[in-house]
Amino acid sequence: MPIMDSQDPSRHKIIADTAHQWRARLNDGCLTQSEISAFEEWLDEDLAHEAAYARASTLYEALGKLQSQDLEPRYLEPSLRERTLESLQKAAALARGWGGRLTAAGALVAASATLFLLAPNANEITEPVHTATLQDWQTYTTLLGETQQISLIDGSIVTLGASTTMQVQLSDAARTITLKQGAALFDVAHDPSRPFTVIAGGLSATALGTIFDVRRNGGIARVGVAEGRVQVRHDMIIHGQSMGRDNTKTLTAAQQIAATPSNGLLAIRPVSIDSVGSWADGRLFYDAAPLKEVLADARRYSNHDYQVAPGAEAILALEVTGTLNAQDMERWISKLPNMLPISVRHMSQYETVLDSMADALKQSP
Repeated sequence: MPIMDSQDPSRHKIIADTAHQWRARLNDGCLTQSEISAFEEWLDEDLAHEAAYARASTLYEALGKLQSQDLEPRYLEPSLRERTLESLQKAAALARGWGGRLTAAGALVAASATLFLLAPNANEITEPVHTATLQDWQTYTTLLGETQQISLIDGSIVTLGASTTMQVQLSDAARTITLKQGAALFDVAHDPSRPFTVIAGGLSATALGTIFDVRRNGGIARVGVAEGRVQVRHDMIIHGQSMGRDNTKTLTAAQQIAATPSNGLLAIRPVSIDSVGSWADGRLFYDAAPLKEVLADARRYSNHDYQVAPGAEAILALEVTGTLNAQDMERWISKLPNMLPISVRHMSQYETVLDSMADALKQSP
């Protein structure tokens, strides 16, 4: 079995190109028996061939008719799993060079590595692990309905929205912000030697000298840019599974993007510059935002209890467009039936239940 050099990017590109070519030829269904045998031989030559072909097939199924030249170069680079496979192949070859003898400790390591490689990818995208200790981070929080402005020691100014928790770490090499929940508007001090990165769940946004906001509510992370550029990253997600590599997009002024754990980065959409950070003035702007996100925001500004009727969870995916006044939350939500096929029932002074219109009609006398 050939052993590839994991440091040789050209070899990986050749394998990726070949995998896409085989995928296209097999999809056409015109291969002879000898060609099918040649494909099977190629697949058996190297574990990296099998991994590359599986990746090519997954991308094709998810994105439609796709050739290797249609992909950005980073998608042809080896994934962590493929690099690990190659390392194991090298270790196995080395063991064979020692006469095929494998110690008990070596067998345990090999078994552990095999379990790691065969483990399925997790659907939920977790936050990146930081090497800093807890004491390295400064934590800022705001209360229900509260807005707060913070001046960081690097000269950047951060405005926190209601019910927001943010952690900050500033070092000589980087400026890292973790938005645990809520919303924050960043006016970033220019310092090319220290990247300014905001992490919100599986999404990270690196400022290139700019003004932008990040919102994290209801399992959705959003980035809107008012000035400059922001590079946004998230795991590439296809059919709810991580592809083991980043999907990267760059936003400019008057652009926004959202990301979810199950879909990764969504399409870039236009946004009014005035609406970026408008929540600091009590105006929450939504452009095709799911109702789930709107209700999560509502709970940050009011102690009113907004519930969804049992069995009506599908309404949380309904899209809302408009501007919500944080000081008039209850009245705004009571008008949602004018926009969506839902009902809103005020159960008490502090509790409101949202239901699908069809289910609400079934319950009517």
